[in-house]
Amino acid sequence: MATRIAILIVAFFAAFASANEDAPPPVTNDSLNGVWEGVVGDWILYRMDIRRHGDSYLVENFSPHKGAQALYVLVQREVHAGHVVLRFRKLSGGSLMATEITLRGDGFAYDGAGELKTTATQTVGEKGSYPLRLLKGTRTRILANMSKQAERLIPIDR
Repeated sequence: MATRIAILIVAFFAAFASANEDAPPPVTNDSLNGVWEGVVGDWILYRMDIRRHGDSYLVENFSPHKGAQALYVLVQREVHAGHVVLRFRKLSGGSLMATEITLRGDGFAYDGAGELKTTATQTVGEKGSYPLRLLKGTRTRILANMSKQAERLIPIDR
């Protein structure tokens, strides 16, 4: 009986403590604007530049070698209660790259930060789907700078 009471007390306080934490605000049509980046596997980089006015873009980059990148333009944008549907059509890129990519998922964004957990679906041409997590900001540039700093710290053998 004492164990049940202890469990109820812990459950009560845990529920009370978590109820006081504010959830991050769901992404809105306005907070979606900005640069988002994500990496799939070890090497596939996605960069999404969503603009308030004018065209918005998605880049899929498999390699620094020519023909392994594709540029897509946004042709459909739906944002409702933190849920997004973004459809991109290829403007240029390798012939093996999908001709259309749709991102569907949920996320949050505020003050230059954010996260979208989406499923990327290649709907035309090369078909398939995979999870794609995008973070708001240019984190790959930050990581590249950190890598250069680390390289400079390591002594050169002479």
